[in-house]
Amino acid sequence: MLWSLPGDDWADKVKRIEELGYSSLLIPDHPNLQWDSVATQTAIAVVTEKLNVGSYVFNIDFHHPVMLAKASATIQNITRGRHEFGIGAGWSKVEYEQAGLLFDKPGIRISRLGEAIQIIQSMWVNERTNFEGAHFKISNQPQAASDMNWGQPKTLMGGGGKKSLSLAGRYADIISIIPQGVNFTEHLTPKRLKEKISWVQSAAEKIGRDLEEIEYNFTYFPGMAITDDPEPTLKQIAKDYGLTVEEVKQNPNFFVGNLSEFREDIEERYKTTGINYYAIPGFLSNFEEIEEIGSIIKKLGNL
Repeated sequence: MLWSLPGDDWADKVKRIEELGYSSLLIPDHPNLQWDSVATQTAIAVVTEKLNVGSYVFNIDFHHPVMLAKASATIQNITRGRHEFGIGAGWSKVEYEQAGLLFDKPGIRISRLGEAIQIIQSMWVNERTNFEGAHFKISNQPQAASDMNWGQPKTLMGGGGKKSLSLAGRYADIISIIPQGVNFTEHLTPKRLKEKISWVQSAAEKIGRDLEEIEYNFTYFPGMAITDDPEPTLKQIAKDYGLTVEEVKQNPNFFVGNLSEFREDIEERYKTTGINYYAIPGFLSNFEEIEEIGSIIKKLGNL
C-alpha cells in the first residue's frame, strides 16, 4: 500500500516492486497527504505487466458511483484484468468537514455504499443500468466501458462492524478486515477476527455464495518491524498502547520479529482464520524496507 509515488525514479521503483514478488500495489483514497488514487493506479498500470493495481479504498461519498464504475472499468482495461476495485463507506469525519460534506451516521453511509456497489457492478456487465434507491437514481446508464473483454474487476470491500462486513459478504471478492472504534487493539484479537469473518460468511451463505470464492485481506496496522532483536520494539509498543508485551505478541495488529518468525506468523494466521492477503503500509521514500519485506515474500512462497 503506497500513499504516493515521489521522485523521478518512481517508475523504476514500481517495476522493482513487481520483480520482488509483491502481488498488488494498493493506493488509498484520501483528499490529503497523497496523490490522486485513479491517476496513480493508471500510472502504475502502464509501467507494469503482472502487478495487480487497486484502490484501498475509494470513499463512495467523494465519488459518484457512475464515475467510479467508468474509472474502474478503464483501469481494468488498461491493466488487462489486473485491477482490484476497493470501495468503502468512509470513516474520517475530519476529511468530510474539510471537504464541506455531511458526515452521516454509519448506517446511512453503509446504506449508500450498498446502493453504489449495485450500480457499479451492474455497469460493468450490463449494456444499460437502471436503479432507484434511497440515495441514487440511475436511468438508462450505458455500460461503464465499451470494451470489457478482461471481465469485471475484483471488488475489495473493507469493514469492521457487522453491517459493513455483511454487505461485503454479499458483494465483495476480497474482504479487508479492519479495526473498529478508538481502541482498535481490542477489535482485532484472534477471537474478534474469527467473529468478523463469521459475519461475512453468514451473509454470503444467505445468498448462496461459494465461501471458497472469498479472499480475506488484512493490513498490518499500525505496522510491523523485521528485527533479530524484538524486545525493545515490543516493549515500546506495549508502552504506547497500554498493553503487556505478551498481548502485543498475540495481537494481529502488530508483528515484531525476524524473517523466520514472520513466516510462522503468516502461516499460523492462515490456518486459524484463512487470511492470506496482507497489505503492508509503505512509502517509496523508505524503499529499503520495501525491498527487505520483498525478500520475505520470496521466502514465503504461496500459502
